[in-house]
Amino acid sequence: MAAVALALAGCGPAPTPTPTATPTEAPRLTAVPTEATPFAEGLTVTITDQSFQPAALAVAAHSTIIWTNADDQEHSVTQGEPGAPTGFDSNFLEPNATFSFTFEQPGDYVYFCRIHNEMRGVIRVVP
Repeated sequence: MAAVALALAGCGPAPTPTPTATPTEAPRLTAVPTEATPFAEGLTVTITDQSFQPAALAVAAHSTIIWTNADDQEHSVTQGEPGAPTGFDSNFLEPNATFSFTFEQPGDYVYFCRIHNEMRGVIRVVP
């Protein structure tokens, strides 16, 4: 009887394997820009389409940058890297709100949005 049960168990169509979902790649964080926009581009950064425009800006020491949120959602302008803020922070900017900061010392000031960590920018301050 056991032989019959085993023989019957092998009969019939083979089970169809259940399709498995292909894993999706997690969004990659945008690298911090390395080239700065020339001085002639001005002293404003517009937040639009979930990005900082321009993403890199070069300015002279003692310059004030004004960020304007032209997007339809809140954003922040926070110095440092996601998980490690280090300095200026706009808090959450509603649409059409602005934030300004005066850069006194030369150096590269990287910043990001605390809500959308993939949004990155850099202000290069030269003497």
